[in-house]
Amino acid sequence: MTKATAALRRRQLDKILNKCKNVPEFPHGYIREIRDALGMSSYQLAELLGVDQSTVMKMEQREQSGAISLKNLRRAAEVLGCKLVYALVPETSLQQKVLDRARSLAVADSESVVRSRGLEQQSTNSAEQEELINELAQEWLSKPRELWRRHE
Repeated sequence: MTKATAALRRRQLDKILNKCKNVPEFPHGYIREIRDALGMSSYQLAELLGVDQSTVMKMEQREQSGAISLKNLRRAAEVLGCKLVYALVPETSLQQKVLDRARSLAVADSESVVRSRGLEQQSTNSAEQEELINELAQEWLSKPRELWRRHE
């Protein structure tokens, strides 16, 4: 994928996924929340699923703890007349994540440059250091795959 294509895809995903940021989390999970809203007992859901009532209770507990499988969640959703939507929703935009990562790497790089310049008794003022960081960040942005290979 080219840099331009990746940037376009980030913008598209940011736009789509931004709509998911306000999806609520329910303390008892979606299965129980939907089941209760439908006025359905756990026994009735168990019958629709073809399982024991204790299995429904375990499903609800596993969903609440984050241990439910997508397969079981999808099955429950279908029986409840719902569509399972699975998404990873970035806390910030994907574009911002890339910019933050490039800047973070640039700051680390600039510190070693400033240290070595300090040893040579050539001080660097904050404006020069900021300019250096921006230049280094641009270098990192020019090689996007490298952003995620290097550990700070």
